[in-house]
Amino acid sequence: MPKRKTFDEVLAVFNEKGYDLLERTYKNNKQTLRYKCRIHNDEEQFIRLNDLVMGHGCRFCGRERSIENLKAQAVMQRLTYRQVEYEFKKRGYVLLDKTYSGAKNKLSYLCPNHPDKIQKIRINDLKRGSGCRYCVIDARKLPFDEVRSLFKSKGYILIESGEEYINSATQMRYICPNHEEKDTRITTDSLRDGHGCWFCAIDKSRGKLSAHYNHDLPDEIRAKDRRYDDKIHAWRKGVYQRDNYTCIACGDDSGGNLNAHHKDGFNWCITHRYDVDNGATLCESCHREFHNEYGYGDNTEQQFNEWITQKEASE
Repeated sequence: MPKRKTFDEVLAVFNEKGYDLLERTYKNNKQTLRYKCRIHNDEEQFIRLNDLVMGHGCRFCGRERSIENLKAQAVMQRLTYRQVEYEFKKRGYVLLDKTYSGAKNKLSYLCPNHPDKIQKIRINDLKRGSGCRYCVIDARKLPFDEVRSLFKSKGYILIESGEEYINSATQMRYICPNHEEKDTRITTDSLRDGHGCWFCAIDKSRGKLSAHYNHDLPDEIRAKDRRYDDKIHAWRKGVYQRDNYTCIACGDDSGGNLNAHHKDGFNWCITHRYDVDNGATLCESCHREFHNEYGYGDNTEQQFNEWITQKEASE
């Protein structure tokens, strides 16, 4: 069994380490002893004798040693200007800066593929593989032949304008064989995601192709329902176009809230059901206002003219 140290032996260990022991007695190696470091004597510290013998001690001295070690390590690891220049040359870049002060600073350089662009980068980012951003953008671009083939695979004809392809987010004009008269445009990203002609999508959502089409509905009932009447759709569109998609009562042209009103009612005036001259473009508010006054069904053009005259007089 090892002999327990005397107080004088413990005091000698602290003196050897450069510490002033503040205790006046020593019991055993489990005792936490108060002391002051002679370099950092503003604060009392505590330690067990065994920890002191094992190399532990003043935490402030330890912190300073760590900082000095890190600084020394940084100096040893710091690249020279020649080493930095060599890293740029390996990538084919021309380093423009004539000095190198540390890894935190960005360095100016030129890429041979884009000599008109002065760029900046940290040396560590360069060593990790980063580089010319313009080369990265170019690498992501599809060759124009591939862009043309992509449109062709979808059944579209790309309208070529100087064979220029900017990027996947730029809309490109094309011809859809089903809607050659329409101005159709799409990005290659959208095309690859499965999107296509907007007008074809509208066609697929109407009539028998619509997901809401009730195939079990008898023809005689369908004939009475204006939702299934293609002539009504054409009539409504004709009324809107003639009135420039604007409510003729209040001038609302915000869109999305327009109704095509039959002057002589749809229910009784069979001969003029699809006559554009028998229609008027009204916003939902004005349309509701008219029917609140004259009711629904059996309406006449005379009622409409009377209502529109009164409305114009009140404004």
